[in-house]
Amino acid sequence: MAAMTLGEIAENLGGDLHGDASLVIESVRAPEHAGEGTIAVVYDRRFAVHLENSAAGALVIPRGWECRRGNLIRVDEGRSALARLLAMFDEPPALTAGIESGAHVAASARFGRDVYVAAGASVGEHVVVGDRVRILANAVIGDGTSIGDGCVIHPNVTIYPRMRIGRRVFIHAGTVIGSDGFGYVPAGNGIQKIPQIGSVEIEDDVEIGANCTIDRATVEVTRIGAGSKIDDLVHIAHNCDVGRNSIIVAQVGIAGSVVIGDGAMLGGQAGVAEHVRIGPRVMIGAQAGVHSDIASGEWLGTPALPRERFGRMAAMMPHLPEYRDRVRALEERAAALEKLIEELHPRESSERKP
Repeated sequence: MAAMTLGEIAENLGGDLHGDASLVIESVRAPEHAGEGTIAVVYDRRFAVHLENSAAGALVIPRGWECRRGNLIRVDEGRSALARLLAMFDEPPALTAGIESGAHVAASARFGRDVYVAAGASVGEHVVVGDRVRILANAVIGDGTSIGDGCVIHPNVTIYPRMRIGRRVFIHAGTVIGSDGFGYVPAGNGIQKIPQIGSVEIEDDVEIGANCTIDRATVEVTRIGAGSKIDDLVHIAHNCDVGRNSIIVAQVGIAGSVVIGDGAMLGGQAGVAEHVRIGPRVMIGAQAGVHSDIASGEWLGTPALPRERFGRMAAMMPHLPEYRDRVRALEERAAALEKLIEELHPRESSERKP
């Protein structure tokens, strides 16, 4: 990592510097592991203890927080500052443009400027690759696929034929784009496969984690909207349409033909049934099960319920055994009271019964 002065960092972050602008910072560390020559970011009040006892050479903290130590940069939003700070010190591996020995590139493939293809990678017929694309070891790019400028295809990624990848897309190791959708119909004594002849379109600035699967559409397009971020181990089935700037966290499973609006967020291990529509900016909590359309709000649980209703139900759950015992006791008292009434007023009791 290249060293920077504290003054340079403050200027790049747009923060207020308190301390020695000439202090040299060599790396970013967590507050509890930082030391001389390092900088750390504290943005959560739960970790405010590090404001005074961290050994970091400098700290980045939100404006308005009290801190008596020197060498501080105060910023408007700490989490965003951390992201920008890490970007300053991030040094991607230097790769010389070109095709390494051991890569297989079809003669009909067309490359832009400064493309790198690692040993073991395979680029099929009539593939079109934009400028500054990196295709790393053992990645497979199927025939007729297009990849936009600035993409990084990590090792062991498989992109099936005729897929469309936008600009500045990052696809992490082991992910498969364009595998057949799960389409079958009963036929006689067996099961007949429905051919999947559609494609997948990944729009600009999408990042897809490791070991994800995004299935091709049956006929049309499975689409991932621009700016969306997909965590590791996510499955998105055929014909889905994921809106722009959506967030899908690890182990989410989305069945076929689901439509997800712009800015939606799906928590870890959430599941969405087929043909469901999820509106813009809807938040689906971790492990929630979505079986019907959701237009707005935050939803939790299985079946998914609005947050407030789920909260009330969750608060009751620890008391269910107690409530059961109370109901049983009330039923026994009611039965005893009915019996007593029958004994004291047998005629009136029988008249009251239908």
